[in-house]
Amino acid sequence: MGHDGPAPIVKVEASPGEEVMELTLSNEEHELLVDILEHRRRELTKEISHTDHHEFKVGLRKSEKLIESMLSRLRAEVMAKAS
Repeated sequence: MGHDGPAPIVKVEASPGEEVMELTLSNEEHELLVDILEHRRRELTKEISHTDHHEFKVGLRKSEKLIESMLSRLRAEVMAKAS
């Protein structure tokens, strides 16, 4: 599971009016963050399917989309470093 090379730098692009956050992670921290996010995404999928309350479901879906976006960017960073 380990990646060689320099630690990934996660730079979150912000929408207008939002702050930007830059986070430097070791490879081990990067892998852990991806694992945590993937686990939470799986939990959210189950939670969404069992939720009847519309507003709550909308909030869960929003969280799911944010996690998917974060995972995409984290994976893209690793792919960019690998090439």
